[in-house]
Amino acid sequence: SATLRSHRMLLRGGYFSQSSSGIFSTLPLGKRVLEKLEGIIDAEMQTALSASKVSLPSILSAESWKVTGRWESTGDELFRLKDRRDNDFCLGPTHEETISDLVASFGVQSHKQLPIKLYQITSKFRDEIRPRFGLLRGREFLMKDMYSFHSDLEDISLFYNQVCASYENILNHLELDFVQVKADTGNIGGNHSHEYHIIADAGEDDLVCCDTGDYSVNIELLEIDPTDFVVSSCSEPSCSCGGSGRLHLKKGIEIGHCFILGTKYSEPLKVLGINADQKRFPLIMGCYGIGVSRMMAAAIESGTVGNDKTNDDSIVWPEAIAPYEMVILTAPGKAGERQGRIDLVINDILPNLMSRMNPKEIIVDDRWNESLGKKLTEASLVGYNYVTIVGKRGIEVLHPRSSGSRTFQHASDYVDWVATAINKRTAEK
Repeated sequence: SATLRSHRMLLRGGYFSQSSSGIFSTLPLGKRVLEKLEGIIDAEMQTALSASKVSLPSILSAESWKVTGRWESTGDELFRLKDRRDNDFCLGPTHEETISDLVASFGVQSHKQLPIKLYQITSKFRDEIRPRFGLLRGREFLMKDMYSFHSDLEDISLFYNQVCASYENILNHLELDFVQVKADTGNIGGNHSHEYHIIADAGEDDLVCCDTGDYSVNIELLEIDPTDFVVSSCSEPSCSCGGSGRLHLKKGIEIGHCFILGTKYSEPLKVLGINADQKRFPLIMGCYGIGVSRMMAAAIESGTVGNDKTNDDSIVWPEAIAPYEMVILTAPGKAGERQGRIDLVINDILPNLMSRMNPKEIIVDDRWNESLGKKLTEASLVGYNYVTIVGKRGIEVLHPRSSGSRTFQHASDYVDWVATAINKRTAEK
């Protein structure tokens, strides 16, 4: 049933185990990749945007949803439940009402205390009618959602642009091919919205993009059937191409969405501020999401450098989120050769390498008697940044992302080279 490459690879590679339709258990390798993604996101949210991290409940009361009208307007994708007292609840697909209630509970906010910027990274739930494509369309998924509250449109517009810059920083850090597109606000609401898509043939969204300018839009906004689209000149006045570009259709996987919500939630839920004239007003609100688990799958589907999208036997991760930097393998050989290689790894390579880089990023495959071919096959499926082979030719280092390799005869030369390469890259990021 796994039709997409990312679905097949993440199951075969031991990243996830499917519990039921659209629901997965995260295994140790998957947890490491997700934690690295979360670390990159946390750095942008906290350092660049000065947002504070919170944790909101997953079981949400229907009361506020009924006040905003979303309890009735949201379809069957909302997981609804009742407690023993017959009160209505839902499993949170999004938290606009909850965060609004939280801010309102602290009373009227002085304009001097604004803006308020809060975010979380947590599981979300959606009762998909037909869960498919693994992590790309599941019933439970990991998401970063941030909410901001402002005194006026000028302030939220400034912050909105800062969030968009941070999203671009995150995607550039991962070296993924992406595009920002104008988008529909949907059931969440608001009057200003952009999506972030990773370009991939497996994408479900059709995007109209200028080939030389910065104009991009989800075809839903143009009310055009993708089958009717034809390549044409770009006549969008706001596009940087100046009319010289051509509009093409691309497939994208949506991994981020930003909204200016206005007062859709703050007005009915009484999230209020007070200005310098002591007049009360509903706070202007924005929300900004990133599909964290979805991004993990999209990275495999994308045209990442070194990623052969036709190869079902290897994963080439963006280097910043590979589960481990390095795996060290040995060729078995005869008993004497095998022991010599074991001693070289345990007594020389490993201690020196651990002193030069993060030891938690190094794996030693200690199945000393296992064939080198089997170990290499499994290493390719995991997707380490570097694969070290200790064998007849000396110490060979493979770098799958660049398809490059280097061979060293002395452990000290090998340690110097690989530690410098890894530390330089991580420092630059």
